[in-house]
Amino acid sequence: MQEIKWQYYPKVEQNPAARAFVESQARRQKSSKTVDAYARNLDDLFGWFSGPDTSSVLEASLEDIERYIDGLCMRAPRTRGRRENVTHIAATKLSTATIQQRIVTARLFFDFCILRGFRTDPQNPVPRGSPGYGDSRPRRGAFPHRQQVIWIPSDDIWERIVTHVVGRESLRNQVMVLLAYEGALRRQELLGLRVEDIDLGTGLVKVRPELSKTGIRRTVTFSAATGTLLARYMRHDRAHLLAAFGGEAEGPLFVSESNRNPGSPLCIGAFNDVIDRIRRAVDIPQLTPHTLRHLRCTVLKRCGVELQDIAVYAGHASVQSTEIYVHLAPEQLARRIGKALAAYDQRLERVIAEATVDQ
Repeated sequence: MQEIKWQYYPKVEQNPAARAFVESQARRQKSSKTVDAYARNLDDLFGWFSGPDTSSVLEASLEDIERYIDGLCMRAPRTRGRRENVTHIAATKLSTATIQQRIVTARLFFDFCILRGFRTDPQNPVPRGSPGYGDSRPRRGAFPHRQQVIWIPSDDIWERIVTHVVGRESLRNQVMVLLAYEGALRRQELLGLRVEDIDLGTGLVKVRPELSKTGIRRTVTFSAATGTLLARYMRHDRAHLLAAFGGEAEGPLFVSESNRNPGSPLCIGAFNDVIDRIRRAVDIPQLTPHTLRHLRCTVLKRCGVELQDIAVYAGHASVQSTEIYVHLAPEQLARRIGKALAAYDQRLERVIAEATVDQ
C-alpha cells in the first residue's frame, strides 16, 4: 500500500472509520493525489463537527449534512490572500468544484461506513442525484451541479502573457510555462518530468502514467522555439545549479533556484507561485496554472483537431471530458453569433434608423 501522510489529516488518523476508508482507497490503487483529496476532504468533514465524540459524524443526519453544505458555501478558501479578485459562477466563496468534491467524498465515506458496520443507520445522509432514466424524473442531489465557465484568454491576452514571461521570468520559468501550455500538462505532470522524459531531437515529451491523473501514458510535443529554450536551460542553468549544489543529472527536470534549497526538485506549489507572480504582473486575475491546459485544448479544437485526438493528447479518460474542456467561451460564441447575424442585424439597424428619423 502506498504511503499515506497522516500528519496532514490528523482528524482522519484519529478516527478508526475514517482511517479505514482512506486505507481502503489506497489499497484499491487509487492515485496518491486522489487518496490525498479524499483524506483532506474527510478531515474537513470531521473538523466541521465540533467535539471529541466522533459518533456525531458517523451517525450524521440529512439535516447535519445540509448544515455542512451551507457552511461550505459560506466559507472562504485558504488562498493566503491570493486570487482575491476571482469570483465563481455560483457566487460562493469556495468553488463549486471544491464543494462538489467534498460532498462526493462524504457520500462515499458514508457508503463505506454502512457497508463496514461503522454506521448503525443504513440510510446514507448524503442525497444521491439522478439525471432520470426512462419514465423516472431527474432527482436533485445534495448540491446543484453547475458547470463552471472556463475562462480562455484571447489571442491578444495570451501574447501579452508570453511577452511578459519571456521578457521578465527566469529561463526555467519560461520553459515551465511554455511546456505546460504546449503539452497541455497538469501541474503534477509538469513538475514530475525527468530529463529522461525529454527528447530534444524529436520535440517530444513522455508523460509517465504515474504522473497522470487518469493513469494514462501519453506523448506530447513542444515547438522549436520552446525546444531552444529547453535545451539552453538543461545545458546551462540547470547544469550549473547541479554542479554547484549537487543533484541527480538525469533526475527531475525542474529544480529550485532559491537560496534555501538550490538544486532540489521543485514541488507542485512552486508552479503556483510562478503563475501567481505572472498574474499580478500582467494584471489578469483569471489566470491559473490550469488555464494553460484549457487554452491548448481549445486551440487544438479551433485548429480542427478531432475530439478523440485531443482526448488522447490531454490524457482524458473519455471524450466526454474533452467536450467539457474545449467548449467555446461565452465571449467567443457571442462573437461567432454576431458575425453570422451581421447582415440581418444591419437590416434591422436600417429599419430602426429610418423609424427614428422623424422623432
